[in-house]
Amino acid sequence: GTPNFADETLRAIRRILRKTTEHSRQLSRQSGLTVPQVLCLRFLAEAKPDEEVTVAMVSQSVQLAPATV
Repeated sequence: GTPNFADETLRAIRRILRKTTEHSRQLSRQSGLTVPQVLCLRFLAEAKPDEEVTVAMVSQSVQLAPATV
């Protein structure tokens, strides 16, 4: 039969996840860092030199658990 909206949506999500995984692997090979590590470093690089940065601030900004940060 014809694919329904749910089937099409699931296929689209699968394509997005596959591309995201491919991009993450490529980034890791090129930089030696994981995506979460890059996100954390980017956040820190954008902080003002005299700004105090806490783990909580980083974790909230990059949407990772504080333990991961």
